[in-house]
Amino acid sequence: MVDDRPSGTAVAVAFARAAVTRDRGAPGEGLDPFARDLLPSVARAVLDVLPVRVARALSFGVVDHCELRSLAIDAVVVDALERDVPQFVILGAGLDARALRLAAASRATVFEVDHPATQRYKRAHVPPGVHTAHFVAVDFERDSLDGRLAEAGHDGSKPTVWLWEGTTMYLAPEATRATIEVVARRSAPRSVLAVTYLTADMVNVANVLRPVVARAFAVIGEPLRGAVERAAFAETLASVGFRVVDDTGMDEWIARFHPIRPSRIRLAERLVTAHRE
Repeated sequence: MVDDRPSGTAVAVAFARAAVTRDRGAPGEGLDPFARDLLPSVARAVLDVLPVRVARALSFGVVDHCELRSLAIDAVVVDALERDVPQFVILGAGLDARALRLAAASRATVFEVDHPATQRYKRAHVPPGVHTAHFVAVDFERDSLDGRLAEAGHDGSKPTVWLWEGTTMYLAPEATRATIEVVARRSAPRSVLAVTYLTADMVNVANVLRPVVARAFAVIGEPLRGAVERAAFAETLASVGFRVVDDTGMDEWIARFHPIRPSRIRLAERLVTAHRE
């Protein structure tokens, strides 16, 4: 039997985006009109009966985090695409709907890279006639990302906007490094990489509670394996030819998008923007 289910993390992020999209007056209001339709039926049913304020509270800050992270990433991606970068690659796309909802994405050739099972699910749930991305199915344990992108038509001689959101923390450091090396090889000058990573702090809770947080991720099948320090991540990017131009986290996102948002548990995930000169 073919398994066409998206990962638990992909569903959780889409659920958060769908929730904040309907939250009137919130920074993410109207963020992702496609998120609800991409959810599995059970998650849609929960979303439809659960008040947004309750979803925010029960998530212990995860909904807030996904909301502000999405807004921060959107700003980077739109800025790059509006500078006429002709290609946009979303790595580990999951249920990301940026190819559908960002007007700037229509200016570029969009490639969505993910596991074949996730892509089969997504293609079955995307509204007909609206999706313009090239789906690049990659089983990272068996397939060559470099080769599959080339087969799909990605042109390494042209600039690319690369987005890698919410994934590196689940990978061993060597796997993250290998993917970044492929990205670098396929990045012409003026390419932009937006990638998130988790620092060793993980969350702003007492040290005694951090193993509990890590265990919670392991229980849902997404163990945290790839925490890294800021300087080390910048050095990895520099070693393959990317220059870090920005590195922001929850404090900066709150200050920019919602300075009156109350403080909750905050994941220590950061967003790096790096340029290929």
